[in-house]
Amino acid sequence: MRTSRKRAWLEGALAASATLLVATVASAQQPATEISPEDGCENAGMVHFANNSSTLNGKAKKSLNEVADQLKTNDELKVRIEAFTDHTGSAEHNQQLSEKRATAVEEYLNGKGVEADRLETQARGEVPATEEQKATPSDRVAVVKTCKPAEAKAETPAPAPAPTAEPEQPPAPAPQATAPVEPLPPEPTPSPPPAPVTTTGEEGLYARAAEPRPMSGIGIALSAGAGVVDFTQQRARSFTDPGVTWDVRLTLGSRLPVGLDLAYVGSSQNINMAGFSTDAYLLGQGTEAALRVQYPYGMFRPYVFGGVGWRQLSIKRQNVYGTGFLDYDNQGLVPFGAGIAIGNINGITFDLHGTGRVTWDDDLLRNVLQNQGENSHTNTWDVTARIGGEF
Repeated sequence: MRTSRKRAWLEGALAASATLLVATVASAQQPATEISPEDGCENAGMVHFANNSSTLNGKAKKSLNEVADQLKTNDELKVRIEAFTDHTGSAEHNQQLSEKRATAVEEYLNGKGVEADRLETQARGEVPATEEQKATPSDRVAVVKTCKPAEAKAETPAPAPAPTAEPEQPPAPAPQATAPVEPLPPEPTPSPPPAPVTTTGEEGLYARAAEPRPMSGIGIALSAGAGVVDFTQQRARSFTDPGVTWDVRLTLGSRLPVGLDLAYVGSSQNINMAGFSTDAYLLGQGTEAALRVQYPYGMFRPYVFGGVGWRQLSIKRQNVYGTGFLDYDNQGLVPFGAGIAIGNINGITFDLHGTGRVTWDDDLLRNVLQNQGENSHTNTWDVTARIGGEF
């Protein structure tokens, strides 16, 4: 009878020890906080995308700005981003597209100051649908959820069974050999997320989700400036001194590979030829339109341009004594050149460029120079610096 009671007490003690050991190992492996897959999350916003696009529009950014502000006031909140596509296109393409949409939302929130370890993305692919069902804008979304972390609860070890009362104190049991606990394998290191695939057909010209977009969508810049101008032919240069030029320029598509420049251009050069009063000068006024091919990203954006224009050159404060010069001349122009624009999106911009202008139908010097067998063209060059703003 006494031997049976000793055995029962010993088995109870060993069972309690094993229970405590298992609870300790499980508690050490459980993370301190985690996002519950079902509980603690609520919808914070829904971002809609255009067909076959992962570009964030203004409405989407406004919604994400509100989510970012909420996260900045509560450091315990985490974010789950679930991205979807409609059922048009192949399943592989739609899976890649949903990954890009989730990545675009993640990078935007990260750029607004939300730590990367608080963001979780889930690319859900296409919304299941039958062939008869039409794709709708509600299928092309990314759902943003804010989640409260669930605190890991430490398990309470089961109490050891009380030993059975004995009439006499039994001798201490001999130490029992316990089976060695097999060490748990180390947790696998998570692989880095795949880099988003950027293709011209998929994301268009604005594939860089991390770079802010201009308020106008395409980039519109307005600038004004001044510089130095002179004729290219030696004979025409002997007629005037180098002068000053000024322009006011509107650029449409400053953040596109190809943009359009519309400009008013003026110039003034002193006349230093016999037969004219000492205060006579040559005034130029005209308009130009040019296509510009440019690198549209970043702060420094080089470009080249070419186009057509019109200019009127007129002699002012003249006192002509049989010089044969016309009072004014209307001319056609072909402006061309290169430059560099410097500035951030939606901010102040600086521009430096050089321009050459080839003229046709220019008769200002024709009566004088052609009689002498010389070139009468009034082609010009100039270098101009401008300042303005872009939005």
